[in-house]
Amino acid sequence: MSTLGPTKAEDPTHLAPRLQTSLFIERVICPDNSQQTIDKTPQYLLRESSPTNADLPRPVAKPALTPEAPVEQSSQVHKQHAFTMDKPFTTLQKESRKAFKYFHCSRGLQENKATNLKHTFLSSYSPVKPVLQNGPICGFVALAMAAQLTHVKSVTTEEIFLEAKHKGFSKQGEMFSAQSMQEMASIFLACKVEHVHQTQEKLTWKYLVQHLMKGSLLLVPYDADRNHSPCQKKGHKAHWALITGFFAAFKSSEVPEWLTSECERDEEMSALYFWPEGVKEDRCEELTSVLSPDDLFVFGHHGKSKYPGVWSFQDLLVSNGNLVEAGPVRNSEDYVLPAEGLERALKSQLILLHKNIVQ
Repeated sequence: MSTLGPTKAEDPTHLAPRLQTSLFIERVICPDNSQQTIDKTPQYLLRESSPTNADLPRPVAKPALTPEAPVEQSSQVHKQHAFTMDKPFTTLQKESRKAFKYFHCSRGLQENKATNLKHTFLSSYSPVKPVLQNGPICGFVALAMAAQLTHVKSVTTEEIFLEAKHKGFSKQGEMFSAQSMQEMASIFLACKVEHVHQTQEKLTWKYLVQHLMKGSLLLVPYDADRNHSPCQKKGHKAHWALITGFFAAFKSSEVPEWLTSECERDEEMSALYFWPEGVKEDRCEELTSVLSPDDLFVFGHHGKSKYPGVWSFQDLLVSNGNLVEAGPVRNSEDYVLPAEGLERALKSQLILLHKNIVQ
């Protein structure tokens, strides 16, 4: 006898909308041409009420992820946790080549020899083990990833959350104050932590990129678009990112001679070089003097992707400077909102983590 698939009316997905696996309801044609339906629906779906989470099969955790223990909170607050991967998901070379391709694509240029002769590219990037967030804990996720690069013991988002909640900085994992983030970073990171404002006279993009060239890190609040790149939503999509490197394009005619001799060249892309560690400060100043802000990009890690984003540094700073309000869905009952408002607590502010300067 032949077997027919289930009809639309027999489509079992309406029985359990939350269940992603298929149910087996078969209709067969018997030798006498009569039809018979065989119902193989699991027993827990035959109950009168909808299945609870306890009824459903438990998903098997992926071996590449190590779940942190959920934080104990009141019933009014969702439990937050994060997943830390066992190892970095990428490398300096891979991300630098992606940035190389992104630059050409964004400028409408072709990756040919003639184009490469006009530009020299310089990249610096420190991979981290991605920490993926569950809930509004993007700031703590960024801080936990920063701990990996400041040579301290492993720090979990649970530890950070408990400390922030104890200090009254957060209820669900949110962090709408740069000053509070500085205090949290000072507790968990073994480096000098500086709270800086874009309005400060010294805080130019050159000042920041020179610190990135020295190996420092940045914790930056910004508005995240759907693809998590910087946008301007007045703070309604506020998100935290950890900046762990930069990618810069120089006009080849303006590049100092020492750059091509002191920096390692990529094996696949002859115009791409990797910035070494321990470079003298005068070298950093000389390079930024011939660098255009439009040709500067940064590598940003955050809690919603295992891969870093490649963003225009100017776009990131502009996004950081548009954080003026938390948005209509944020209220003081569920979140800790600064009394002075985001315009004073978060707008145009970021956290600079100095490398090799221990507190």
